[in-house]
Amino acid sequence: MSAEQLALVGSRLVKRCGTRDPFEIAADIGVEVMFCDNFGPLKGMYRVIKRNRFIFINNQLSGQMQRIVCAHELGHDQLHRNLAKDNPLREFMLYDMRTKPE
Repeated sequence: MSAEQLALVGSRLVKRCGTRDPFEIAADIGVEVMFCDNFGPLKGMYRVIKRNRFIFINNQLSGQMQRIVCAHELGHDQLHRNLAKDNPLREFMLYDMRTKPE
């Protein structure tokens, strides 16, 4: 997927929700954001459990990094939700783009 296509997905969400705040967007589209203790090096993860969509975020991250991780996980929700039904999509290195879902 090209950068232009990715930007279009984000722009549509911003227009639909009337905000750029990823936490507000998540709430608006029905994705529950949960902050987790003891996540170790894991920054965040997206998961679908019984048709309920969740973003789990390491609460030890800075506020700015939490926003980045939330926005990144929203991308998983919009682009490949089906992959998260069987296995959680985890972020070990946020900018490691070697895998297709990233």
